[in-house]
Amino acid sequence: MFPVIVGDEVIAVLEYFSMEVAQADFELLEIITILGAQLGRVFERCHAEETLRLSEEKFVSAFHSSPDAIFIASMRERGIIEVNDTFLQLNDYSRHEVLSFKDTELELWVEPNERDSFIDELKSDDCIRGKEIDFFVSRKTIVNYQISAEVINIRGNEYMIVTVRDITARKLAEKELQRYKYIVSTTSNLMVLVDRDYIYRAVNQSYLDAFDTKTEDIVDHKISEIVGENRFKIIVKKDIDRYLNGEVANVERRICSPHRGNEVLAVSYNPCRESDDPVTGAVPAERDITQQKLAKEALKESEEHL
Repeated sequence: MFPVIVGDEVIAVLEYFSMEVAQADFELLEIITILGAQLGRVFERCHAEETLRLSEEKFVSAFHSSPDAIFIASMRERGIIEVNDTFLQLNDYSRHEVLSFKDTELELWVEPNERDSFIDELKSDDCIRGKEIDFFVSRKTIVNYQISAEVINIRGNEYMIVTVRDITARKLAEKELQRYKYIVSTTSNLMVLVDRDYIYRAVNQSYLDAFDTKTEDIVDHKISEIVGENRFKIIVKKDIDRYLNGEVANVERRICSPHRGNEVLAVSYNPCRESDDPVTGAVPAERDITQQKLAKEALKESEEHL
């Protein structure tokens, strides 16, 4: 028996039979050994070709099914050699039109100078990740995109594979989030966000000012670390659990704080939900009504003396 070897692995054997008992033919044995080595190389080449074919199929499938717009263009001539369907939707081009263009002829870049800078950077670094660019869609609407690119080598020629991702919705969400953050940060109410593990996840500036503290001293710390283990177990935990179960409440609390003295607070507790998901946390908001309470008590006292 003679092994057929690919690398260090025996993948088959050759068996040689004779109908008669005979002396070993060393010349024939050498020929069979060489044949086994050649077959090994054939198997290895076939395996490599099959691996390459599967890899190409996976790439083509990912390329054409991607929700991101992708195109491949020559680094030298700048001619576009392939695009996916998502890319064609950007400017209502047909595949035939796009494949006859150079990337410089695409009416995508709002600022052509940015395109030239992008190509210069790609030539220098061979790779760009997550650059934010304004593109034209349907040749008139400006949309925020995140663009990434990489230089690849195909049969000795350099090409750029460019991925374009629509981040308009994300940018709008970021702006909306910034507006909410501004509203929360400027309110005089003391506000915090507590998660289901009784850990502070956010605080507003009024809270920090009221207790003369810093964000890092509150956020990511357990409630028990801030208010004390006994007060947490006896008072705070029961309330938080109610609101983590979806309850909404408005209560008044009298507190004595070393930072602020005796106060009366109007406290509203609201569950925090992300879209239609279950409750992920609770948002206590505290408003100082000490002066209002004192005024009411003084009025009541004066009325009783009349």
